[in-house]
Amino acid sequence: MGFLKVLLEEILLICKKNITFALDFAVLFYFMGAINEALKVISLAPPSLSKNWLQLEWLIESRRFVEAVEESNQLQQKYPSDPETQFACVYAKARALWGLQKFTSAIELMQSLV
Repeated sequence: MGFLKVLLEEILLICKKNITFALDFAVLFYFMGAINEALKVISLAPPSLSKNWLQLEWLIESRRFVEAVEESNQLQQKYPSDPETQFACVYAKARALWGLQKFTSAIELMQSLV
């Protein structure tokens, strides 16, 4: 069994007992270059703006573009009165669409920001 798999199993057990550690452990995995493991751990973290943004950025970075578009849409609905969040969600969605090779849609979204 690989080191990351064993570490992930142990950390998931810890986080299920105390979810306040999940965000820190997710960042640990991210800095280890284990982004998929980071995404598994961050899903256990308590709701927060930090969790939302890390998860969205990591979805894009790990090339999970469809999930990133969905996450961006959810964040736009979750924080409708925050203009910075709206701007950042549109930008993230454009990046994800570009990754899906939907260049026209991505460019249109980027143009809507200016």
